[in-house]
Amino acid sequence: LSFSAGPMSTFVFLTLALVVVSGTNDLNPWNYNPVANPKSVVISGNARFTVLSERLIRMEYSNAKFEDRATLAIVNRNLPPVMFHKSSSNGWLNIETRYVKLSYKEGQTFQASTLMVVNNGSHTGFQKWAFGDDPKFGNLFGTIKSLDEIKDTTLNCSLLTNKKVHNEHLHCVWGMASRQGWVTINDQDTPILDATDFPLAPAKFPSSDSVDTYLFAHGTDYKAALFDFMQTGGKYSLSPRYSQGIWWSRWYDYNDVGTKGIVDNYESRDIPLDILILDMDWHTKFAWGGYTWDPTLFPDPADAMSFIRDNKGLHTGVNLHDDTGVRTDEAQHAAMAKALGLPTTTGNIPFDVVNKTYMHALEDIVMSAAAKNAIDFWWIDWQQGGAVGGCTGHKWNPTIILNHVRHTDHIRRGENLRGLTLARWGGYGNQRYPVGFSGDVNGPDWTSLAYQPYFSLTAANVGYWWSHDIVGPAGDNEQFTRWVQWASYSGAFRTHDRGMSAGPCAVENRCGNVEIWNAPPMNFEANRDAMRARVELMPYIYNLTRYAYDFGVGPMRPMYYDWPNLNMAYSADEKGNWGQYMLGDSLLVSPVTVPADKTTMMADKKIWLPPGTWVEMYTGMVYDVTTSNYVVSKPYDIREVPVFVKAGAIIPNIPIKRGQSIAVAKQQYSELFFSIYPGANSAETVLYEDDGMSLDYIKGGFTTTKASYKRDGMTLTFTLAPAKGKGFKGMLTSRNIRLHLVNSDPIKSVTAGSMNVPNSRFGGPGTWWMQGEKLESQIDVQNVALSKGVTITVTFGKVYKTQQLSGLKGAFTHANWAHDHLDKTRQDVGAHLPLGGHLATTSSTPELLGKLVVSDPKQYMNIIENYPNMFLQAFGEVLSLAGQPANGILTRLGYGGGGMDHWTCQGQKCMSQSDAGYTKVMVEGYGVASNHPGAKKLNVFYNKMIDDHLTTTATTAPSGYVMQSYDDGYVMGTQEKGSVPLQLWWSEQQKDSFAVASPASMAYVKSRGYVFNTTLGYVMPVQLHQKSMPVKHLEAGEAFIQYAVALLQSSFE
Repeated sequence: LSFSAGPMSTFVFLTLALVVVSGTNDLNPWNYNPVANPKSVVISGNARFTVLSERLIRMEYSNAKFEDRATLAIVNRNLPPVMFHKSSSNGWLNIETRYVKLSYKEGQTFQASTLMVVNNGSHTGFQKWAFGDDPKFGNLFGTIKSLDEIKDTTLNCSLLTNKKVHNEHLHCVWGMASRQGWVTINDQDTPILDATDFPLAPAKFPSSDSVDTYLFAHGTDYKAALFDFMQTGGKYSLSPRYSQGIWWSRWYDYNDVGTKGIVDNYESRDIPLDILILDMDWHTKFAWGGYTWDPTLFPDPADAMSFIRDNKGLHTGVNLHDDTGVRTDEAQHAAMAKALGLPTTTGNIPFDVVNKTYMHALEDIVMSAAAKNAIDFWWIDWQQGGAVGGCTGHKWNPTIILNHVRHTDHIRRGENLRGLTLARWGGYGNQRYPVGFSGDVNGPDWTSLAYQPYFSLTAANVGYWWSHDIVGPAGDNEQFTRWVQWASYSGAFRTHDRGMSAGPCAVENRCGNVEIWNAPPMNFEANRDAMRARVELMPYIYNLTRYAYDFGVGPMRPMYYDWPNLNMAYSADEKGNWGQYMLGDSLLVSPVTVPADKTTMMADKKIWLPPGTWVEMYTGMVYDVTTSNYVVSKPYDIREVPVFVKAGAIIPNIPIKRGQSIAVAKQQYSELFFSIYPGANSAETVLYEDDGMSLDYIKGGFTTTKASYKRDGMTLTFTLAPAKGKGFKGMLTSRNIRLHLVNSDPIKSVTAGSMNVPNSRFGGPGTWWMQGEKLESQIDVQNVALSKGVTITVTFGKVYKTQQLSGLKGAFTHANWAHDHLDKTRQDVGAHLPLGGHLATTSSTPELLGKLVVSDPKQYMNIIENYPNMFLQAFGEVLSLAGQPANGILTRLGYGGGGMDHWTCQGQKCMSQSDAGYTKVMVEGYGVASNHPGAKKLNVFYNKMIDDHLTTTATTAPSGYVMQSYDDGYVMGTQEKGSVPLQLWWSEQQKDSFAVASPASMAYVKSRGYVFNTTLGYVMPVQLHQKSMPVKHLEAGEAFIQYAVALLQSSFE
């Protein structure tokens, strides 16, 4: 079965036997077996070697018997045997696979001189390893217990050995990715699991091995290392689909009425919500922990939660602090005592996490009574130390034991339900128990926010993903919005406040904020849009969770997984630099984690784009990247998130209808949208579906549906194949399908099967239409049978080159935002004049495209092809408000037909350039007036033979060139304060001269092999013109102008 989260990287569900586990044991549904296949084992005296894969070898040394029991870290050693060759020579045992060669001096203990592994001729990046080598060199890190009381800490385990938080070690582990090509796991001191899967105290039940080391020698094939890690350490267990939606949490004394109010605040504002969590105030207050509902807040917990769970369809979780044990005031104290064989008169029963009888009684009696008809899962807010409850700390800690027991409770009880816990990291093996709780955020502030993407993407190296506290600091609406946006494209979305949003701060209105709606209109809309975007991406995200289950690679992926040989892929650090990652195969995300400029109100951001073609999701800008160090440097509005889509990708998503934002994530996809991005002639993806709740997926209870398209001249053919697979409970028989064609060419006609799909100006069921302001065509087909699928054929009236439509969506949006913003202070040029202004025309014209695409295709094409010039005129108009004359704009033009001719010009003639071929524009800088002291005139020459425009200060035409009539304006002859050089570069390969000043153009010429020629003069930089007065003295009206200028300027490439 082919299965893909995007078109550029199709992966394969190994064999059906791997995905569909046959003959499963109810207590062990994944059929984990800690005893290795005998065919994989080589024994030499006191040494045993198990070849678990071609690049994973277990190495044991024991003076007694070898260890075959499962541990908390390693649960499965019975993997399919792989081919290897064993030989002995001169007292050395050699074991060779296709990738590695192990050599062991027989009869000796393990030392660097007696046990080593080397590359066996493969080209994976692994070279050699010797026993005792330090893993810290080159390791790309794993994760730690949490971020409690921590900001931007290192994740280098060798530097965290003695660090404790809340009297517990950080459980730091090395990641499965290392630039030296290998990683080791020492399993000798990991707690053993008994026959019932319960952890045993290492002091009483030690490993029978004196050495038990696993060598992962995967080189830079990091995904393969994760796969082997999950095969042995246990898979990420597929969590309920609703867990990928929106979580609410707050430390607040909510009662039954208050919980209804939370839901209403979301529902009435069309904000999505899937999970409601109650912090510790849900239980009685006799101690910090508790297991009994507080009757003063919830007189009838089942009734109160029935509204949340049954009436609204949400899921619930509650907070636990277990270390206070089961006190006499607990409702189930007597029943607990009886289960432990204690008198009912027994006092407080101490927390005893290492006692199986205690733990099972706690889960099945005390907690089950509280959960009945009220609670779906537990938030294990453990923070009381690593050496309590019978534990001794380090690997033998309450965190991993509680996570292990609670996540598998349903399985132990024989319930066909998936486990879900919200808890901190306890060490290797914890990847089996999502979702991670990263603790109480230390802040919140920009430093903590910038650190979180890095912290999350390194956790991917141990197959783990985190849920972070999303909360805004007092009065900082911008930062709160950026926290929300980051969470929307992370492993899990959960708002939470540990207490900052209530208390004395309320008197002075300086509390923190977790209420999405408690923000100015622009921030509220940005918050809601980001959260809706996450839920709309549910089919894509759920695909990624299934991929994580099958292959060990989580949704958030470091850049080096896909580009391991490019140094830029390793640039992310704990300070937030290059904090970007892949979300699945198709989306590159780089959250904004820095504050906006106080004048422009936009946040500057640098994003590295790997080689390939990328489409910016929010603007439609297309980037063709041919080098390994291409960087996009631009400002982002508070409503924008830097997300780049691989060219040609098919992104499955779902709608959130008005008034239906609650409990969407868990629902089956009755309506399914496919967004098709430009830049490829064909692509495919496969949609994964199951019931979202049960363990049936392990035994084949799922379907896969292939979606693909092909472009051929003026036609695009989209095919949704029939669903394949065993099926599942609640499976739909039909659904509505909608295509979203991003940066769409103008459509002429559409058919679905043999039926014509008519056009509708503003859309509707069974029609197609264009949203002009988004440059996006939508095609709706109703009641598509899953057993049959559908073929949709789209015929275009004209097909543009990809770059001709690049960035128009962003220009449309920014023109409207700028127009709206200036209108608030009545500063929009021409707003109250008979002939209006350029910005007004530029902002309103795109909406008309939805009509013209059918009624007047010629006018439609005229608008598309001339819009860049319209936009430049509007930009000049707004610049004039900011005190920068329009004819001072030094503009770079690029030939749209191939991009091989670039030139610069100034003045209105440049901005009204009518040659439709030159539509790729940006601002290089600002020139000066002719009477400026030392001003130098720019001239433009043209060489018809090589099709090159040359901008220069020379007054005589070079050989082969003829002077043009364009007035290119003037530049400074000498460098003045704040100015930057205007440089002339030449490409012999493209026969193109290029005058550049902006950082983007400078990066362009350097990355494409241009050679520096000379400095022509100096211009004011592309950064927006500012007065010399402090920002705080800018009048409100001027601030609005500066923002409008920045919005428009950011639309240039």
